[in-house]
Amino acid sequence: SSSSSSSSSSSQSYVLFVDHQGHVAPIGRCYHATASRRLSSSIERHPPSTITEIDSAYCPHCLSFHDAASAAQLGYCPKTTCQQCPICQSVASITIEGQQCYYICGFCDYNSQSIGLATPCAAESDVDAATTALGSLLEAKRHDGKEASIFQSTLKALEGVAVEHLRRKKNPNHIYKDGAEESPRPWSMEALNESVETKSKQTPSSKGIGTFMSEEAPHTTNYSSVTSLLLSPDQLPLPIPLRPRKSRRCRAELKEGRPGILAKPKLNPLEGDTSLRSGHGQWFKKDSSAILVVPRVSIEKQDGEAVLLRVHNPTLGVVKLSFEPSAYQGEPVFEDPSNKTTPQLKHVLVDSLRNTTVDSVTLDTSFQLAASKVVSLEAMEDTFLEFGKGVKLPKEVQEWNAAAAASQGWIAQEADKAWFSFVAGSSECIPISVTVAVAKGSWESSLIKSTGKDDSV
Repeated sequence: SSSSSSSSSSSQSYVLFVDHQGHVAPIGRCYHATASRRLSSSIERHPPSTITEIDSAYCPHCLSFHDAASAAQLGYCPKTTCQQCPICQSVASITIEGQQCYYICGFCDYNSQSIGLATPCAAESDVDAATTALGSLLEAKRHDGKEASIFQSTLKALEGVAVEHLRRKKNPNHIYKDGAEESPRPWSMEALNESVETKSKQTPSSKGIGTFMSEEAPHTTNYSSVTSLLLSPDQLPLPIPLRPRKSRRCRAELKEGRPGILAKPKLNPLEGDTSLRSGHGQWFKKDSSAILVVPRVSIEKQDGEAVLLRVHNPTLGVVKLSFEPSAYQGEPVFEDPSNKTTPQLKHVLVDSLRNTTVDSVTLDTSFQLAASKVVSLEAMEDTFLEFGKGVKLPKEVQEWNAAAAASQGWIAQEADKAWFSFVAGSSECIPISVTVAVAKGSWESSLIKSTGKDDSV
């Protein structure tokens, strides 16, 4: 089932889908479980409809990959060449100059030679040995003396920045004030270099940055102290953290004893890339994203209380569908033993690409759409064949208005697309059910096994 909602602040309308836990989500965040015929989503609501597992991890710099156990133990890429600048977080390269091998950042003026992190390299034949020695020296400095304290303080500071970043990401519409005065100068390399020199003079050398940062917990670290710490020239290069490759499973299918795999990536991050000889574009072992099989419903036009929906078939086979009244009553109430639902939907994600959310919207549970006729959509046309031809809409769609929506029904159909007109009323959010037939050659690409003559989902 899908629900069409509109935001009163921007008067922009959206079509959202309801997962098996009763949460609304954009189709780009939904998954279709073949065995149970359930729609799941990756929306962070309680109770969630899916779970996430870490299958492997890889280094974004060298693309070397590790299994889940190794990645959990390492956390960072162990290679000497995979280090990042402690000031600007860019990749720190190893350079050889003046018979010295050391780290240097190509984005700012940071180099490790100023802190004694360099090894001799007299000839080109000694590059590998010098690089290995540089890595050994780096590990020794991280676990001994002042550099170890600085390194641990840097990790704590970055942890505080990460926590603050997550807080801002979960509440993107809230304005946070860091408490620091805004610099009147525009950002530039000159301003960054000048700031580095200024902070290096202000940083207490006798106490050490470890003592300087120990007064505040990671989650309460303010940005002024983090900036002072990260802009210190005494910082060691930081290891590049591994990026996880995640698989997603349906909680309902797991409860029923099935694997419930919805999305599972391949172990090697390069599998699917054109640099390999085969498997181009095949990034996942399994991908049950709803956007690949579920008919896409979007709003073509809106004139007052009249709405014109466009339905597109994303599959390579025929799909037969119809619109019907929905029994959706709202989201489940958190920790309610009686499974009570509420029509008041809060903090609803309506656009996953732009990360657009609606603070609050009320579902009109009294709205009942009259059942429509069944329409048959042809297989999806190749998008690349349509490049350069422009967008050509049927005449009925171009001339559609509120007066034409007085009579509900399908007004036009063209290959893999069809347009449905109806009157939504003045409600903020209305529920609509989409019924897809899975018999007589319909929706074969969904891999759902038909149970009878008039089977549908």
